[in-house]
Amino acid sequence: MVAAHHILHETFKVIEGCHVDVYEDGLSSAFEYLACALFRDLRPHCWYDGLANCRIFRRKVRQVRFAGEMWVAKDSKQWLEPFSATVTDMRSTKQGVRISIQIGDYSVEEDLASLADPDV
Repeated sequence: MVAAHHILHETFKVIEGCHVDVYEDGLSSAFEYLACALFRDLRPHCWYDGLANCRIFRRKVRQVRFAGEMWVAKDSKQWLEPFSATVTDMRSTKQGVRISIQIGDYSVEEDLASLADPDV
């Protein structure tokens, strides 16, 4: 999944100390696509239309948090819901790269590296 690969790549840049812009570097769209894929069973008929007011925080040496709001839509209505995603690189303990995403009252957790590429 291209979106997962992009989020993984940009997260590693943040971990390395590089500046990443959520909007200019395409992360808003990548999270939009990833949310559509991961939340489709939890929120049928909803779709996601990018991030608003998102900030990036390096929480720990190998952990990055993205926090803001996600545009959510269903039928002809569209609204903002609280958004957060935490990416944790646990490859040193052979646990992959985990992503936990929360949009409003719904949350999912997956191995981001396996979504991006099974060889990561």
